[in-house]
Amino acid sequence: MDLTFEKILENYWSQILLLLTAIGFVIKMIFNFILKKKEINHEIIYKHRINALNRFFNIYSEVKSMWEKLPIFKIYKGEFSNDEIDKQIQPSLNKLDASVLELQMYFNEKLYDKFKLIESNMRKINGRFLKIAFENNRNLTEKTNDYTFFVEDIIKVNTEILNEINKELLKKLK
Repeated sequence: MDLTFEKILENYWSQILLLLTAIGFVIKMIFNFILKKKEINHEIIYKHRINALNRFFNIYSEVKSMWEKLPIFKIYKGEFSNDEIDKQIQPSLNKLDASVLELQMYFNEKLYDKFKLIESNMRKINGRFLKIAFENNRNLTEKTNDYTFFVEDIIKVNTEILNEINKELLKKLK
């Protein structure tokens, strides 16, 4: 008996159809599993990214507020010890550092550099604050004005950077 392709199809068409259906079903199940896994991973990463952004914005607001509300006149007048000043400034700056480092995991280098620039600007305020504190050739009013104007300028620059970041993030979300 000579078996040809046509005879096999003719005699075993129902079994072949059943086999092809089973293979198709297995392939569909594997494909659905892979898609579901990718969807879950994307959702988890998206949630972490949003949480990291929220943390950053909250901490940035805290640091900004700290610099704006710092009792600069009293500090430059010498009413606070160095330890008291450090306790007011360093914890917020350290939280900002940690928050920016976390963002590195979720954003490309171009966007991450903007977050780093904001952090760097906040560190510049600290540097200027310390520089002014140790200047002996200026009076208290000059020192506080210098500090206040510098903080305002940095916050304006950071606001512009934050607007750029928001525009980029909105493009990605659309």
